[in-house]
Amino acid sequence: MVQTLFKRLLAVSAVLFVLLWLFLHAFNHFASDDYQLIYERFYYGVVDATYHQYISYCGRWLPLGFTFFMLSFSKIPGFLFLYGLITVGFAVLASYRFFRVFSNTSLPYKISSRYILAISIFFIFSFFMLTPEKSEVWFWYNSTSMYLWNLLFCMFGVSFLMWDRGKTEYIFIALSFAYVGAASEPFAIVVIGLFMAAIIYRAIIKIGFSFKYLFALLVTLGAFIINVISEGNEARATLLPPASGRVAVVNMVHAVMNLFVQHGPVFFGTLAAFFACWVFIGSQISINHKPFAKLNWLYLLAGAMLLMLIWFAILFPAAYTLGGIPPQRVQGAIFFATAVFIAAGGIYTGIAIGKSKFIEIAGIVAISCIVLGTGYIFFKHLSIEPVYAKTLKSREKLLNMYKEEDREKVLYLAPLPDPGFLHSAEVTADTNRAINQQLRTGMGLNFNVALEKSK
Repeated sequence: MVQTLFKRLLAVSAVLFVLLWLFLHAFNHFASDDYQLIYERFYYGVVDATYHQYISYCGRWLPLGFTFFMLSFSKIPGFLFLYGLITVGFAVLASYRFFRVFSNTSLPYKISSRYILAISIFFIFSFFMLTPEKSEVWFWYNSTSMYLWNLLFCMFGVSFLMWDRGKTEYIFIALSFAYVGAASEPFAIVVIGLFMAAIIYRAIIKIGFSFKYLFALLVTLGAFIINVISEGNEARATLLPPASGRVAVVNMVHAVMNLFVQHGPVFFGTLAAFFACWVFIGSQISINHKPFAKLNWLYLLAGAMLLMLIWFAILFPAAYTLGGIPPQRVQGAIFFATAVFIAAGGIYTGIAIGKSKFIEIAGIVAISCIVLGTGYIFFKHLSIEPVYAKTLKSREKLLNMYKEEDREKVLYLAPLPDPGFLHSAEVTADTNRAINQQLRTGMGLNFNVALEKSK
């Protein structure tokens, strides 16, 4: 009875998340600097635009190619909604493959596909909700290919590392980890380190050599090297001089402190609710392996320490190379790692403890809070993103109108309203700032734009 109720609430939470995702993407818009990429796509073409970025600003060759390829369809009405649909579809596919392969290889019995689908969506949902600043990670087009799709490809690739069905799996492993290595550098470093640790660990405990692990490591490393030797990275370094090690540590600590000060109660409350749900899910699983016979707190402590190390490995390089506080989009990887730790730790805890009245009550209360909280968020944002999207669309019409009139004087724009979860397309009061100039170039304007100065 309790398990049935939990499964129904789990399915409701999955449906609510998908509906919330589609609602938000229905009102998503390009940010000001996205227009620069659109301009380059149609001026240079996909291949040449990728090469131009590679030698002039950014070495992330494979995500750049994906970005420019997708922009080939940017003139289709509702492009960003379709892009969001593709993104969430691939996220669910990657998550589903991982949990399906895990259940097939680790459990002595079958789990229904519908239940695994609900769990898969629930994991993506937890990652979404654990991300305090969702705009740059989930909704900024320019950012998602670099900082979101690489995480999804990592999960997708890992599912094929766990799968022994023939040589075709190497194609998916190569594609997945080439993307990971060519995207966000800090996350690529973490993946390379984890592969090396896994290979060494397997050798120490004599599990046996795995060519697939070595292959994935070499693909990730090769793509990463192509990324970091780019001339574009050198050019970007002149614009963003790196900080000293001490300043980088200070900036990293500052970023973490700001995160917990601004979002601490909500973040930890959300984390506790999802953990309780994963514990309930684990308690319904029966595995007779020795590590699951009794709850060992050392396993959870080791996982927490690994998570802290991953946080450092991702935030420190970003703080060092950018010479300042790591941007919000970089933090997507640390919350992905947190979501993985919460899911793995919760399932392990539930398996080790087994069924109990307390876990059942905690699980039902937690999933109920998640459902009600998601419903509240949905209701609250019904009056935020639509207003923002309407205002931004009016601004774009105004810009196009003055473009046709061959205006040359600076156009001062009224501020945009709160974008909610979406990434703001706001410009600054300085016409020379990069974001202002990118909007001007991308939209082909003959005049500068600037934000009205507050009176």
